[in-house]
Amino acid sequence: MRPTVSTLTSCFHGEKYLPLFLEKLPEQTAFDRLEVVIDLNEPSDEELRLVREFQEKYPGHLKYTVQEKVIPYSASWNNCIRNASGEYLAIWNIDDLRTPRSIEVQAQLLDERPDIGIVHGRYKVVPTFGSTEGPYRDTTKLPKSEATRRFVFGPFYMFRRSLLDKAGMLDEQFRSSADLDHCIRMVLHADFAAVDEDLGYYLWAGEGLSNNPNSRIEVENFVIRMRYGIYDKLWYYYLAAASEYDMYKVLNGNEWVPITRYVPDHRKMLEERYARWFDIGLVRHLAFKAKKENWSGIKGVWNGLFGK
Repeated sequence: MRPTVSTLTSCFHGEKYLPLFLEKLPEQTAFDRLEVVIDLNEPSDEELRLVREFQEKYPGHLKYTVQEKVIPYSASWNNCIRNASGEYLAIWNIDDLRTPRSIEVQAQLLDERPDIGIVHGRYKVVPTFGSTEGPYRDTTKLPKSEATRRFVFGPFYMFRRSLLDKAGMLDEQFRSSADLDHCIRMVLHADFAAVDEDLGYYLWAGEGLSNNPNSRIEVENFVIRMRYGIYDKLWYYYLAAASEYDMYKVLNGNEWVPITRYVPDHRKMLEERYARWFDIGLVRHLAFKAKKENWSGIKGVWNGLFGK
């Protein structure tokens, strides 16, 4: 029987996470309809042993691919998608743990609501892997319009595979913010909803792709805000670094796909958002710069902008 849900899991240096990650998988109440898809990047012998041992113990519940060289997590997730069999695709990072009912309740909501394409929910932020204590993160009450302006779904969202036909795959240019970019595209084509249950425990230890000292998240967020006209949130300090990315094309393998394939009214959306938000963002940026550099009066602003 074809599994209903496939999880997307990228793994690099996962020895300290894989044992508990795999141990918890069979505790999912929807384990009978679950397929775990892992993309192993430069795996150690121990990582390979762990996944093969799990395959033998639970046949049909785990697939894995091997990358000889490390690739961005965006490309790794795309590999998982290509290897997945499920109608629903769920995010499950190797260093995060899900609650036992999380897969079941998310899949159930998609089963019951054919009008929605994405399901998310609240979760806890924990300081150590395996911990279940930490502050709640709940974005489920935010206005739906925010989902085209910021990342509201968190680390445990689930979406219909059929959405990829309209929204495309993840952009493999991005190393830190590919999920934000992909979710904005999906939301432009589908409604979403939240379950009223805790979905899991997100590890925040300063070592993740979005929170380590060398993260590219701010530069990539700038690119994404330019791509979708989120002009009121632009910080122009990242403009030069952002030139390394193609704002108007999505990289999928060796193919560069115009963003207009996934956002047909892209130019119209940018023009409407420019009129609404560009001046707000520019004033915000200048106000921050003036405070930081201690500009004073009209003359100070003039000198700060154009030099003495």
